[in-house]
Amino acid sequence: MSDSSIDVKEINTQNSGRTPFPKLLKRQKLAKAPILTHCPGMSLRQEEYYMPIDIKCGNQIKIYGRDCEIYDCDDWTKQWYQRELGVTQIPVRLPTAPPAVKYQPVPDYKGFGSEADSLASVTNLQPKPPKADMKKMFK
Repeated sequence: MSDSSIDVKEINTQNSGRTPFPKLLKRQKLAKAPILTHCPGMSLRQEEYYMPIDIKCGNQIKIYGRDCEIYDCDDWTKQWYQRELGVTQIPVRLPTAPPAVKYQPVPDYKGFGSEADSLASVTNLQPKPPKADMKKMFK
């Protein structure tokens, strides 16, 4: 907050195809409209940087072409915004998707072998023979 630098970490889900490294942007000043040149530092235009007043919960900021929404901040940051700028940071609730769990129904018994034997071929890729009930066999 004191030097107006920003550090951005991504939250990636498992098997999303992205690298497991969460850093999107290392701690640095972030330009609102960055000047991309072949030779860094050779531009004559002045860049305008994001300041703490621009970063509020619910706002969107552009990070090198990516639209990023700020939805929450930690307690220390909330206290700092309240004390220094008089801004109350209210977290934005993110929509949660229902879990994508689909259950396959157990197929009907076709009459080949025993019912337990047929069910074992459904639950295991390499079916194991069902354990015999010894008490039942002796009776």
